[in-house]
Amino acid sequence: MSNLFLGASRLATPNTADALSDTADERMAQVAKWGVQTRPDGTGPQYIAMADAAKARTDERAADGTVEWLDILMEEVCEAAAEDDHVTLRAELVQVAAVALSWVEDIDRKREARRLIQAAVDAHRRTFTVDSEGEASR
Repeated sequence: MSNLFLGASRLATPNTADALSDTADERMAQVAKWGVQTRPDGTGPQYIAMADAAKARTDERAADGTVEWLDILMEEVCEAAAEDDHVTLRAELVQVAAVALSWVEDIDRKREARRLIQAAVDAHRRTFTVDSEGEASR
């Protein structure tokens, strides 16, 4: 097991630390609400067809350039659902978590990009005044 909090060089993107921190906070809230949980996995080969269909959909959409985060996440979830070996199931669930974190990072990047664009628009608007006849000037 690696320690992700050794430093910035261990993070996948600049948004990874925030995504991991938010995930850790959510886990703490879950434990506070429900305690440490132990449940049956509910996974196994009965879900192989579902996993195959999810993979085919993701591959098809990736090939035509229309793949979305939900496609990728569902493929990983379905692959995990089809596992009955605990070592492989754990590996698949780590992939689920990694895809979910990557999606959160992407949401954060998009939010930051929108914020920067809006700040630039606002700054540009402040450089102009509009008179009563709608004429703009600096």
